Amino acid sequence: MSQMKSIRGREIFTHDGYMYIFDAFNFNKTRKFWRCRYKNDCSCCIHTSTETSEVLKILNDHSHDSEAALIEANEAITYMKQRAKDSLEPTSSVINECTSGISQVAKVHNFYFDYFGMSN
Repeated sequence: MSQMKSIRGREIFTHDGYMYIFDAFNFNKTRKFWRCRYKNDCSCCIHTSTETSEVLKILNDHSHDSEAALIEANEAITYMKQRAKDSLEPTSSVINECTSGISQVAKVHNFYFDYFGMSN
């Protein structure tokens, strides 16, 4: 599981090219319930172990395509934000180093986040 955060700082879980937002715990907090980030349009949910983050159950199918490039872009943005917060490096060097290993499609997603004022 990669470490990503939503705009509101909530944990994002990725699995098989899809992103999920934490929804709830089960009654004894041994499982986490996650919903697709497009909860209004997609009814897919998954259950994971709280200890290992192993996917235990998948409910329903997604009603949209996977978003591997968006996941890659979000991971890069999350890493950039954390690195900029934790270090004294110039912003330009943080951006250059964090985007050097990502795909061209993910760079396009990063461009749209920056250009249109979107944030992940």
